[in-house]
Amino acid sequence: MPLFSRTNIPNSITFSLTPLGKKKAEDFSGDTESRILVAIEECGGGSNISEICASTGIGRGKVEKVLLRARRGGKVHAIRGEE
Repeated sequence: MPLFSRTNIPNSITFSLTPLGKKKAEDFSGDTESRILVAIEECGGGSNISEICASTGIGRGKVEKVLLRARRGGKVHAIRGEE
């Protein structure tokens, strides 16, 4: 069973950067994905969806879509946490 579905990522899921994600964050281009990756990196690599939204000022729906795409692209790991 996947950690989360296409939408509504629970706050119990935390995200950390892969080496590819760290490189993308370092090569900051100002796009939405870069902003989200930098926010994860600045939080020490263990950010949940609410923390990412608060840090970037980007809406939850957009953050969820970008995180799903970044996960498929090998830029972030999703880790199940406690509820």
